[in-house]
Amino acid sequence: MPRAKHLKNTLRQQTQLAQLTLPAYSIRAPVSFLHTHTLSLAPTKPIAMTHTRHAIFLNGPIGSGKTTLGRGLADRLAGGFIDGDDFSAADRPWYCSIHSTSKAIVREGLTVLMHAPTVVIAYPLGCVNWIYYRRHFTDAGVRPFFVNLRASYLSIVAADRGRAFSAQERQRIKVMIDEGYAERRFSDLTVDTDQQDFAATLDHLERTIRERIFT
Repeated sequence: MPRAKHLKNTLRQQTQLAQLTLPAYSIRAPVSFLHTHTLSLAPTKPIAMTHTRHAIFLNGPIGSGKTTLGRGLADRLAGGFIDGDDFSAADRPWYCSIHSTSKAIVREGLTVLMHAPTVVIAYPLGCVNWIYYRRHFTDAGVRPFFVNLRASYLSIVAADRGRAFSAQERQRIKVMIDEGYAERRFSDLTVDTDQQDFAATLDHLERTIRERIFT
């Protein structure tokens, strides 16, 4: 091949490589579907700050306050509320229906955002569905914001917490805490829900979120 033609082909290949769109996230450890809490993740591209609609995810183990705080927060922000468990397949384990559940949550979230500026979504998150939600809401022009709700096992199952748990639920709470559901490293904020009463915790959550995403 003549030298000039070879150089031309090389330049064309380099140009094509330079035009490739790289994914928005880098994963520094192998993805494990059921043990995502061990991953170290870092966004390589920041979320644009010009979005006017927000999807706020409340993540945490069973009993950490996702639903009660979520409803209260949605009310204060004049937004809508989604309980992600409402979209899970009751007859299948969560890991078998995670994709269909995630799709349904995004679809419902975007429907809510047609009529409200904010949607609050209560649902425990792993790395895989965090990436899914972050991508799909951002692509739709919505800024996602992720919050860990953290509480100790003894605080969650305490009698004055106001909720009774079955033996199976208690075991699941222990597993979720051990798996890091209350301390996801990809989240934007962590709030302890066992340090103050409900009203004070909701006040703190609302105030912090307004400072982070509305100012």
